[in-house]
Order: sequence, then structure tokens, then C-alpha cells
Amino acid sequence: MNRKRLASVVFLGSLAGLALTVGGLLLGNVAVWSGYFPLTVTIDNTTDSAISSIELDAFAHLEQAEGYIAGLRGECSDARATVGPYAGQPIGLRIPTGGRESRVFGETAYVQREHLVVIARWADGTETAKYVTIPNGRKLRSLTVVLP
Repeated sequence: MNRKRLASVVFLGSLAGLALTVGGLLLGNVAVWSGYFPLTVTIDNTTDSAISSIELDAFAHLEQAEGYIAGLRGECSDARATVGPYAGQPIGLRIPTGGRESRVFGETAYVQREHLVVIARWADGTETAKYVTIPNGRKLRSLTVVLP
């Protein structure tokens, strides 16, 4: 092999190695994260009856929320808040979130709990359960639930 050809092969090999290294650093760096956002829930009681307590449970899947409302309460959420006695105050709840980000493409995934079950226990001992959708925590961090 002559010197020119050897020099060009070495040069091209070096460029290819550099390109792979830079590409690996840019594309291979993906951060996976988890956290939460604070959601403030306001209860609007449209009845004359007093609410004795409120329970909030956030679920990832609609089937879980529906099952919880249907009385299959063995599977309660790990994102929950219970207030009793309830005096009409807003209730805070931490909604779990997570995602993936890359240096090149930015955010590639975002997930959060989307399904909120609200259970009101009335002064007369009865219960009302309601399902509401949790807003995107990157845009809105509060909601109002009208009961009954």
C-alpha cells in the first residue's frame, strides 16, 4: 500500500470513529425520570347536605378507577388523599409522573396518572363516588369537582 492510500485510509477511519463517538454521545444519552406534580382539588357541593369526608385516589388506568368506583376497593391507589372531617377546603394530592428525554430529540415520553376517583361520605352515612379526568400537569394543576 502506498503512503497516500494509507494516509487516506487512516484519515477516513479516524473520521468514522469520531462520527460514531459524537453520534453515540448525542443519541445515546437518554434520561429517564420520575416525579410528581401537586394537584389542588376543590369540591363544589351543590346539595344542602354536609360532607363528612372526602377521599381522592389517582389511577393510571381507567379500568382501575372504574373498578374502584364499582366497589372493588381492595386495590386503592398509592396516590391518595383523605380529608375528614371535611370543611370545604381545597385538597392537595401528589400526582405521579415520569418520562424520557434525549439530548437530540428532547422529550420523547411523558406519563402521569390521568384518572381521579372522588368519594364523598355524607353526614347521613351515604357515599357518592365520581370519576374525573386529571388535567395535564404541565398545563393545569387544579380542578373543581361538582358533587353530587
